[in-house]
Amino acid sequence: MTVPRVTSEDNGLNFYLKNSSLSDEEFLRSVTPGLQSVYLQNCPNLGDATLNALALTPSLSCLNWVSNPSASDEGYRCLGRNSTNLVSLNISGCLAFSSETCRHLLSRLTFLKALDISFCPIGDEAFEELSAPLVYLNLQGCTNITDVTLERLSKISTLKYLYLAHNDGITQEGMKMCRVVRKKNETLLSLGCCK
Repeated sequence: MTVPRVTSEDNGLNFYLKNSSLSDEEFLRSVTPGLQSVYLQNCPNLGDATLNALALTPSLSCLNWVSNPSASDEGYRCLGRNSTNLVSLNISGCLAFSSETCRHLLSRLTFLKALDISFCPIGDEAFEELSAPLVYLNLQGCTNITDVTLERLSKISTLKYLYLAHNDGITQEGMKMCRVVRKKNETLLSLGCCK
């Protein structure tokens, strides 16, 4: 079993765990109050109980929850209900994360500046309600998004970094819209394998 690494940096607490079989119960016993940043990757036994506990941590501003398959959509929705201080969220590769939950998060997390939902099964409906002042957005491998998403994203005046590689639903017309957004916001685009 990988031992979690809890560090005290910048007067806050950071928790890092990768490729571990740690269970929800074990994680909850090892967490201390005041966590600000949590990085959990490829931890197959961590699920909704961990997400629920993290969502109820008011000091949490950064969560990297990468490729953890045991969480359900309800666990992610809990983040939107309770983690209102999140500034950075990475849930890349989480197949249970839905468009409806993404829309819920983007309408409630009003401090969220960085969002990585690469390779999650979301579509255009995820971006119907945008209250988050996003600066960074990674949509690589979100193959269900289309030009409709790009039109909605063009309304985010704070967006500076947009990653769109591996999205076949984006057309040349959508790319033209990205160029307009790029000029207006000085946005860095990473396009990769779009049509």
